[in-house]
Amino acid sequence: MDITPAADTPAGPPTTTTRQDLVTSILGLWLMIGLFVDGWAHVNLSQLETFFTPWHALFYSGFTAVAGWTAWLVGVRRATGLPRWDSIPAGYHLGVVGAAVFAVGGVGDWMWHTIFGIETSLDALLSPTHLLLFAGMVLVVTSPLRAIWYRHEGRALAWADGRPAILSTALVTLLIAFFFLYAWAPTSGLLQAVYSPFDELAVSYGVLEFVVTTVILMGPAAMLVSRFDLPVGAFTFMAGTVGVLMNGIEAFDQPWEFVAPLMAGVTLDAFARLGMGPAKPLVTRVAFMTAPVVMWLTHVASFALLRSIGWTAEIWGGAVLFGGLAGVGLSLLAVPYRPQATSN
Repeated sequence: MDITPAADTPAGPPTTTTRQDLVTSILGLWLMIGLFVDGWAHVNLSQLETFFTPWHALFYSGFTAVAGWTAWLVGVRRATGLPRWDSIPAGYHLGVVGAAVFAVGGVGDWMWHTIFGIETSLDALLSPTHLLLFAGMVLVVTSPLRAIWYRHEGRALAWADGRPAILSTALVTLLIAFFFLYAWAPTSGLLQAVYSPFDELAVSYGVLEFVVTTVILMGPAAMLVSRFDLPVGAFTFMAGTVGVLMNGIEAFDQPWEFVAPLMAGVTLDAFARLGMGPAKPLVTRVAFMTAPVVMWLTHVASFALLRSIGWTAEIWGGAVLFGGLAGVGLSLLAVPYRPQATSN
């Protein structure tokens, strides 16, 4: 595999090749799998008494791999005589910063666990050192996306050139979903909470989960649509990957629930055939409303068939529609609203 530096223009910063970005994305996937395995351990294993665990080893080895690879990308350009900061490829500057943030967070995480012990649930998601790791990871795994965003000409993005950007977007969506696990509707089971006007908290929180999950899953997709025309299957891949791994944290105790996010991706791919983006604002808005509605109707139907629903039809119907309205709002990321000027 060719991993030599890309040819750089004198007027611009050095750039990476598609293959180099793909390596970065794959190593980022290693890091993300380590995170999810560690998350599974925190959720499902009651006795975590040490920082030094196999899942932490998988997680931190993934970081070491992607950080080492990024350092190599910088080093080979530095060897050509470029100044240190200028030798960082376009799109990777924030990734270098993210690696440093992650390293600080990792040391802090070890110290935190030593002093306060091992978190096992919501406290693990909100731990200050874990949030520092989160910030670093966001910057690291999005490096390929920024690199392709910078150097790719035009809107059309084929699988051959777009794999790193698509995988990078899937990874950052996974990362956000992971840290909002407590608000991820497909696996929460709150549809089973019986509604009572005297005890509305659980059901109210469940409705909010529909909106939050819509934003998490479809926000990054809307961002991509603002810049690229994606190849067929890209949305299905991203949404399906997120759905499966988020289900895995819960040890697949509701294995069918990856289908709801998957259907959102399938729906967006169907609209992508019609064309989305600035040239087709109406199609884009309809697509981003329809996809969450399909997702949440699938979610409700799966509970009706395989479990039970405690919400009234008014509540779950309104929650589905709220998800659709959130999708319309997200479409503004893909195609900002520009009112036409009226002549006097």
